Amino acid sequence: IVMGRVTAAANGEFFTTATWRFNPALVSEVGGRYEISTLKQSGDSNLTKDLSFFKPRWLTSWDFAEGHQLRFLVERRVGQLEFRNFASSTSLNSNIVTAGNKNLEPQRTLLVALTWERHFWERASVTVEARHEMVSHVVDHVPVFAGSRVFDAVGNIGNGLNDVVQVNLTLPLDEIGLTGFTFKGDVSFAHSRVRDPATGMKRRFSEGEPFRVNAELAYDLPEENLRFGATFHDDARQFDYRIDEISSNYHGIKLGAFIEYKPVPEWTLRLFGEDLAQSAFYRDRDLYSGLRGAVLLSQVEHRALNNGALV
Repeated sequence: IVMGRVTAAANGEFFTTATWRFNPALVSEVGGRYEISTLKQSGDSNLTKDLSFFKPRWLTSWDFAEGHQLRFLVERRVGQLEFRNFASSTSLNSNIVTAGNKNLEPQRTLLVALTWERHFWERASVTVEARHEMVSHVVDHVPVFAGSRVFDAVGNIGNGLNDVVQVNLTLPLDEIGLTGFTFKGDVSFAHSRVRDPATGMKRRFSEGEPFRVNAELAYDLPEENLRFGATFHDDARQFDYRIDEISSNYHGIKLGAFIEYKPVPEWTLRLFGEDLAQSAFYRDRDLYSGLRGAVLLSQVEHRALNNGALV
């Protein structure tokens, strides 16, 4: 149940870019975007808000050896606001009341990233990226007080840091005798920290993914316009730090399979299966009777939900 309505009355963006090619192997690009928008809210509170942000960007690419490229990126990013966070809402199945926050601001991130990309064989590639994100106006959960009661709301909780290492691999296996097979995979590790407004202690961002791995093995039969494959997915727990609750969500290993057929180049028919391992989805909730850090833990809830496989 949502009490209120938010609409974007206007939005616009202007940008400019300049490129310098110092030599065939070294290219630098500098640019900037200026974004303006107006939000209007009606319902449990009425508000008109004007927002504007300058987003500079600097990218330098260096092909330092055959098949090798280094990229260095410095960029300011501004997150998107979810309109539902401005209005109050109630979830009946989890008994959660979320207060609206008309003062919510977009999250800003100064990103510094270094990427190494390597191409080998004929179509194989590996990419390793390290990112350091300096985040201001972190969007997370904040307490809202109404008399003697305290409610949870989505709001800005200050500055934080997020470090990410990500690896992507595309590996056709023709070179080792497995003609038609291609392996694709990606794995990422993330470590974030921000000060919790309920306890004053450092913790990770809510809903962050500290670990994730995806893999796909496919077999192509171009003469028959067929493609077969299997998929694998695994990730770590995602924590959500509400002011009176800490919840974690996680899923067991997820396996899938698919068959694709192209009767004509413009069409693809796909038969696929998901959750073939039939692993459960788990949710754990540590519930408090008030503001975390001020009261003791009152209840622990554990749920396991298995919907079975899907074809």
